[in-house]
Amino acid sequence: PSRRPSAPPRAASPYLDSTGKGAGNLALSFFLRRAPNFGHARRGHPDSAAGPLRAVAGAMRHAHGVCRMPHRILSALDARRDAVIELQRELTRRPALGPESGGEGEREKADWLLAHLRAIGVTDIEQIDAPDPRVPCGHRPNIIARVPGASPRTVWVLAHMDVVPPGDPGLWDGDPWTLRVDGDVLFGRGVEDNQQAIVSGLLVARELLEQGITPDLSLGLAFVADEETGNARGMAHVAAVRPGLFRPDDLI
Repeated sequence: PSRRPSAPPRAASPYLDSTGKGAGNLALSFFLRRAPNFGHARRGHPDSAAGPLRAVAGAMRHAHGVCRMPHRILSALDARRDAVIELQRELTRRPALGPESGGEGEREKADWLLAHLRAIGVTDIEQIDAPDPRVPCGHRPNIIARVPGASPRTVWVLAHMDVVPPGDPGLWDGDPWTLRVDGDVLFGRGVEDNQQAIVSGLLVARELLEQGITPDLSLGLAFVADEETGNARGMAHVAAVRPGLFRPDDLI
C-alpha cells in the first residue's frame, strides 16, 4: 500500500514484485513455466534479478543445453541494480502518451531507445513506423531489434513504449515523470506498465553482447507503440506489414 490512501498504486521494481514471479508480463509466462529455476526473484532482496530477466535468460538455452551460459548471465544481472534504476529513470522522464491522451506519441522515447540499443552493441535494428497525422512526427514508431543466436529460432520480448496518463497530479507524492527510488521499489508513470519489460530485454541483450555469448536461440526485442489505445498503430501494424517476422516455432 502507498503511504497515502489516495495515491496511485506503487510501481513494482523490475527486480522484484509482490508475487516473486516478476512484474506480471504475460509474454514471459511460458518461460516461467518452462524454466522455473530462472523465473523467481528472491523475495525482499533488492539485488535479485526479476522473473522476467531470469525467464528470458533461461529460455535462451535449449532444454538439453548446458547451464553455464544462462548462469553467467544471471550472475551478472544480479549486479545490475544501478543499471535498472538508470534505465527506468531515462524512460520515465520521456512521457509517451498517445494523441487520444493529449500526447505527442512515442517518438522521443523511441529515439532514446534506438540510441541505447546502438550504444550497447545491437546492430540488427528495424523501424516499422505506422502513419499517424495526429502526432508531430507524423507516425508512431515501432522498434524491432535482434541479438543473433546459433539458431534463427527466437525468444521474443514484447513490450510497449506508450503509457497511460498520470491522472490527478495531486494524488502523487512527487512528479510522476521523475523516477523516485524507495528501497527496492521504483515510483513513476510507466515503471511497471510497461518499462519493466523494456528494461528486462535491454539488460539481457547487453549481457549477451558484453560477454560475447552466442546463445542457442536468438533474442528478439519488439518495442511497440499504441498499446494503451488499441494497438492499431503498434503490434497490429507490425504484424500486418511484416507477416513473416514471427516464426511458427518462436517463443513469444
